[in-house]
Amino acid sequence: MIPLDRRPEAAVWGVPDNHVVGDITEIDNPLFETKFDVIILMGVIGYGVNTLSQVAAMLESASNLILPGGTVLIACESRFGLDPLKISETEGSKLRGSPSFCFPVSVSLPDFDYGFYFLSAMVE
Repeated sequence: MIPLDRRPEAAVWGVPDNHVVGDITEIDNPLFETKFDVIILMGVIGYGVNTLSQVAAMLESASNLILPGGTVLIACESRFGLDPLKISETEGSKLRGSPSFCFPVSVSLPDFDYGFYFLSAMVE
């Protein structure tokens, strides 16, 4: 597991000496030569990734880091109006909605204005 946060002061909450400071929209660089089975993006949209173009860049970065058959789980509030499933389809992302871990493509918690979205890389 590699925790990533934009804020260096958040390292206090992470694993000592294993906290990477960076921007999720720019993580597909040589620092991250590792590919992952699962990428969890929780509380990112609306809290640093605030525009359609930033979400599209985040999806592009995640698609370059996920292993074939892997899952990208995005958890976010719907009040920001940035639906990762719709953005992945309209912005040419290599990620598409895909049922994972016995869940459908998306799970909404309307009482909490929260949604969970499961995406996988498209097979070429």
